[in-house]
Amino acid sequence: MQLNQEGAALNVAPVCRFWGRMSNTGLWPREKPRPTDSHAEQKVYEALSRCLPDNWTAWHSLRIRTNEGFEGEGDFVVAVPGRGLLIFEVKGGHIEQRDGRWFQNGHEMEQAPREQAHGYAKKLHARIKELGCQSVPYGILTIFPDIAFERPPGQDDLHELLLGEQDLPWLGEALNAKLDRAFPSDYLVPQSNWIGLLHQLWGETWIPRVRLGHRAAANAEERYQLDQRQLELIDSLTGNRRLVIEGVAGSGKTLLAREAALRMAAEGRRVRLLCFTDALAQWLAESVKGRGVQVDTVPRYAAGLLIEKGVIASLPADPATWAEISFRAAAETPPEGEKRPEVLIVDEAQDLAESDWLLVEELARDARTWIFHDPTQSFWSDRRLPDWLECWPNYRLYKCYRCPEPILEFSKMLAGAAYDTDVVEKGLADQVIGVVECPSESSVSAKVENEIRKFCGQGFRPEDIAVLSLRGQTAGGFAMVNRIGSFPVVRADSPEIDSHVVADTFLRFKGLERPAVIVTDMGKVTDRFDVRLYIALTRALDVVRVVSLKV
Repeated sequence: MQLNQEGAALNVAPVCRFWGRMSNTGLWPREKPRPTDSHAEQKVYEALSRCLPDNWTAWHSLRIRTNEGFEGEGDFVVAVPGRGLLIFEVKGGHIEQRDGRWFQNGHEMEQAPREQAHGYAKKLHARIKELGCQSVPYGILTIFPDIAFERPPGQDDLHELLLGEQDLPWLGEALNAKLDRAFPSDYLVPQSNWIGLLHQLWGETWIPRVRLGHRAAANAEERYQLDQRQLELIDSLTGNRRLVIEGVAGSGKTLLAREAALRMAAEGRRVRLLCFTDALAQWLAESVKGRGVQVDTVPRYAAGLLIEKGVIASLPADPATWAEISFRAAAETPPEGEKRPEVLIVDEAQDLAESDWLLVEELARDARTWIFHDPTQSFWSDRRLPDWLECWPNYRLYKCYRCPEPILEFSKMLAGAAYDTDVVEKGLADQVIGVVECPSESSVSAKVENEIRKFCGQGFRPEDIAVLSLRGQTAGGFAMVNRIGSFPVVRADSPEIDSHVVADTFLRFKGLERPAVIVTDMGKVTDRFDVRLYIALTRALDVVRVVSLKV
């Protein structure tokens, strides 16, 4: 392993092996010369494109920089197998020598025709050695492509090593005729693939890429900030006492709900922010801690009201009691006086049960109330917004801020809906989305572990990753395990969520998000599959992988 001039690792051996396999001899660039104002270089390029010997390789404008900081550019560098390097110094226009001095288009040249090439050749020779390759013999040829001559100049270093316009039509033969004179007689060509190394230095193709995890980290701060349009939206909606806001997944509903709650709390109002999942409530509570906003799920808020009044002693232990808890709070212990919120903001409203809506309706009688929802994420067919909201002002959020477009189109594809093929194909090529097929049920866990490991290798941290099961909480699967291979995992409402991989159900993770999401347990469900998949995939901020049995 060698270091390039900026100190970055430059692995010579793999490049040389790759070049050896490809055997891409010929002229580079393939289609046309690198940008240049020199018509003389363009003429030489055209001649080489017609006449370069079959096993030779030539590069136009090979630029280098040594570890000492010396830079140089060769007009053309030609690799001659079994011989070494030919470096062309191309001088255009009318060239002549008078009184031992050289002139170009009537102006005296600052350097003799071969002087610049000699300086470059020494830098190139040194650069190759810096990269661990043995010395490569080199020779220098000068070309005057704009002038023809019968007799070369008498200057000794040019006399037998100069080509002119008359040589361009059969440049290959002319170059072969100069080899013995151009190269030293005691040359020894190294066995390593120095031609592949030169091609690496020339730089054929470069497509900027960054590891997925680093890309996610770079975008994180911007993504979690409301943009100017969203801030203006909050400003324009602030005067509404009643409001229903519908938004697609990733449109910023939760961030807008949080921002609205904070603004109204800053005005001295009593603000209650309610949502559906415990995990989201915990995240929101932590994010607004000490800023005057009270956060709960609707059922837990209801239970707190009943406990405070002594109606129940502790949180319910059975699902049947939880199902009626909000109804009981609305009917028996609605908050009064200073306990009653002046502002009520509800997120994930499409998931609230009928009992929950009774408590929300009771609170909304006196409170400024904003309702946020997304009908496309509604999982239960018997749950919907109540009729009394139909007369409230409505606002719709269309723009998705969270999920990359390929993930949204991918979710449509897997759900059997119409999708943009080009967007999905680009997402696959960029590794934004991916499908991992498993040959058997027993191999799924190992495949999921492998994807976690790959994400960590791409710069993601464990806390950046979520494994989401499409099954319910009591149905088993990945939402019930404590480890996935060598990785410990936690549930979405765990206090260790900020340091571990999360493994949970798609429903319990609603409202939350992670840079990298792995969706699994797909073959275990049949009902509402499209909604389950849509909810799970749209939790991803940057990349998603679907791990499923091979069909």
